Amino acid sequence: MKKLMLLLVLIFTQSSWAQSFMIMNNGSILTTDKEGFLYDFGHFAYPHKISLKGGIFFIEENSIIATIDEKGMLYRKYEYIPKNIIGKGINYFLSSEGELYMIDKAGAIKTKTEEDFKQASYFGGNYFFLALDDGKIELVTISDTGEYVRHSEQIMSLSDLVSLGGKYFMNRRGVVHTISAAGEVIVHADKRVGLIDRRGGSFFTDSSGFIYTISSEGELVTPAIPANLSVTNIVRNASHYFIDLQGRLFVINSRGEIYQKEMNNYHFDNVVVVSL
Repeated sequence: MKKLMLLLVLIFTQSSWAQSFMIMNNGSILTTDKEGFLYDFGHFAYPHKISLKGGIFFIEENSIIATIDEKGMLYRKYEYIPKNIIGKGINYFLSSEGELYMIDKAGAIKTKTEEDFKQASYFGGNYFFLALDDGKIELVTISDTGEYVRHSEQIMSLSDLVSLGGKYFMNRRGVVHTISAAGEVIVHADKRVGLIDRRGGSFFTDSSGFIYTISSEGELVTPAIPANLSVTNIVRNASHYFIDLQGRLFVINSRGEIYQKEMNNYHFDNVVVVSL
């Protein structure tokens, strides 16, 4: 009984973060949850009024922010939006005055202002780098609980960075670093990949034609892919999904698994706003 209860605790406290959104050409908003299920809850937006977007949020007319929680629910609220946004990712955006807006897995918004954040540059999906006085850069990650962590153990030279992506980056030795939903950094020194090609929030393809996904735990996954998916046919990259040449939608869940999704009366080549 104790083992069963421990297992349940581990299951229900596991970090999860794979929700997303897309806006169709008729203004309909579709959302996905952490398991990759697709929903139409009847929300609507004018695509031309989207002034900023990330992986789990978008801003309308610089005054209304819409966020998506881990169940795929969308919430709107009026929010002060700084005029000069210098960077954004899946779950955050940052102003030139060091104002950091973070969106957690429940769709809530948290803010923090730090003088050092004015030196932010090189933005990824759930992380960014701070420029230090000695010419080095320091990694800052954003967790799915809407908290940031500065990683003093991840101070490096700018020349060490080769490729930035959503929940991952690659250094000049070809080593992929992934960022978990909890904001932890996992170094995959034992797993070599080719040059990063197409980049999404929780996936990328490489120069050898393979696709890799990142789970909420920061695992670098080589997933089983649907039989009708050709990696070379991916044409639109988003935070936790992608669309191929045939207008088919493929979603990535919190475990890094890939599934094709369909919805009656929707053609995904009509998506005009993708997340991220």
